[in-house]
Amino acid sequence: MQFTRLADQSRGYLRAREELRVAEVELMRPRDQVADMRRQLPQGPVVSDYVFQEGPASLEPGDAPVRDVRLTDLFTDRSSSTTSCTTSGRRVRARCARCGTSST
Repeated sequence: MQFTRLADQSRGYLRAREELRVAEVELMRPRDQVADMRRQLPQGPVVSDYVFQEGPASLEPGDAPVRDVRLTDLFTDRSSSTTSCTTSGRRVRARCARCGTSST
């Protein structure tokens, strides 16, 4: 790979940049393999409905009020849906066990 050489770049800096690039490529390969494995999973069980707890639109005053919202009520076209797990709120300090996200 050829880099654009900028003024005042030492050989040590360029060497370190190349090491970083190689390390990033090495990290990318297993991530792509895991993503491919996920795409190849057989279809899982159908969940008839799921209840989420929805917090307030603004977290400035805190995490309340919380209300229950059904998954089936979130979509008008119920033929398919995509969901993602988010962990947020002032009191959340641990990683989500399912997706690994954290608010801290």
